[in-house]
Amino acid sequence: MKPYWDLDELTIKRIFGIIEKCEELELENACFIYNPKLKNEVKFYMVKYDHHWNLTVIQNWEKKSDIYKFKDRSLTFEYSQHN
Repeated sequence: MKPYWDLDELTIKRIFGIIEKCEELELENACFIYNPKLKNEVKFYMVKYDHHWNLTVIQNWEKKSDIYKFKDRSLTFEYSQHN
């Protein structure tokens, strides 16, 4: 299975930067909206667990989401689901 929303290299770089800043500030979650001026915005929710970060990418207009895991500076696609 492949993700509904493909993460490009720039987005992945930004996500790693957000994770680094969250770790620096001792925050355990973060969220942001990608392309907020577009009708079809994509929402990103990040949550820290004991040894990794989870990222959920939500496309509300499609009622779909993708789940990723970030661990040790690597990104792994976990699964997709219909909301």
